[in-house]
This record gives sequence, structure tokens and C-alpha cells, in this order.
Amino acid sequence: MNDLYLPSIRVPNSGSLKKGNTPWNKGRKGESYRGNPSEFTKKGRQGFCPRPVLCLNPDGSVHARFPSVAAAAKAVGARDRHTITHACQGKFRCRGYKWYYEDEYVPWADYHYNVRHGRDAYGRLVKGNTLRVGQNLSPEGLAKRRTGARLRAMEMNGDPNSNFGRHYDKSKPVRDLTSATDYPSVKAASAATGIPPNQISGAIHRNGTVHGHKFINI
Repeated sequence: MNDLYLPSIRVPNSGSLKKGNTPWNKGRKGESYRGNPSEFTKKGRQGFCPRPVLCLNPDGSVHARFPSVAAAAKAVGARDRHTITHACQGKFRCRGYKWYYEDEYVPWADYHYNVRHGRDAYGRLVKGNTLRVGQNLSPEGLAKRRTGARLRAMEMNGDPNSNFGRHYDKSKPVRDLTSATDYPSVKAASAATGIPPNQISGAIHRNGTVHGHKFINI
């Protein structure tokens, strides 16, 4: 058995090494990097494998192929390689193009997309553009949209089966157990007792008292 696993050099319950004891592999990883790299620390073996990416045109055709994300970022002038990586993972545009990993690309699939107006190469809104619908409508188009919305509101308001435009009284009667008095709503109880409505509602929900009064819903 390795001496490092003996109970005498370990802290009880936690299992950590006691002061003055070091693990057997301390410093070996650094030596392999500086001196004789192993198979797992060579470039291209673990954590360094380049993944080819494809740059797609709006019609879905392949605009260019790059051997790695870093090469693609350098070719298109992206801020850093992470921008291309996020575009491949999120399937959104960067520098006006869509990006896919080559191993995820299906040649017979439909990858066409529309170029968004009012957005920059990274898909962000350009200054002066908002997410509001109809922001670029003409005055005639805005008037037409208002007229249509008004007519639609009148139709729904005239429908007896629709709740549009109808306000129902959702107030519930309450009872003051302290004075044995019933009120049609919390607002009425507040006006009679001088206690704020939110405090009365809170007392009812927590089943407690407020200012010496006990309220319940009837």
C-alpha cells in the first residue's frame, strides 16, 4: 500500500494529508510539460484538437471553410475566436454569415436565412433601431393599423361571450371577528376601521391580527 494512503498521515474524517506530507505526483505534470511531454500533454492530443468550421452564405451555400475556429476569426476579422465558437453553438450570425461546425453540417439540409436589416455583423441592433413592431411604417400605415385595432376592439367588446373590456368586481366580503362586523370588501373595512387595505389583506393571508382586529374572508 502506498504510504500516502496510511491513516497515520491523513486527517480523520476529511482524509486530507497532514502538514508535512505531500502527494506522490506533486510536480510531475509540470516536469512533463517542461521536459519530456507525454502523449496526453502534446498539442493536438487533449484540449488542442482543431475543429473545422464552415461559413455559410444567406442562400445556404458554403462561403468558405476554415481548419479551425481561430483561423476563421482571423480571416473575417472577428474580435476573438470565442465569437465564432458562440456563433457555431448558438446558430446565429457573426460578421454577416452563419457558422457551423463541419462535422455538424448536412449537405442536403436547407440552411438559407434572411439578412436582418437594422443589425450589425454580430446581430446586434444598430443605433436608431428598436424591437418595436411597425417602427418603419409610414404615417398612412400607422393610421391603418390604429383603425384596424379599433375595429377589432369594438368587435370583441360587442361579443357577449368575450371578456374583453369588461371589468368584474372581484372583491370578497370580509368579517371583523373582533367587532363582529361584516364588510363587503377589504376597501370598505379599511374605510370603516382606518386600517390600510394591504395590512388587512396581509392579516387575512397569514391568519393573524392587525391593530387588535381579526379579519377573515366570508
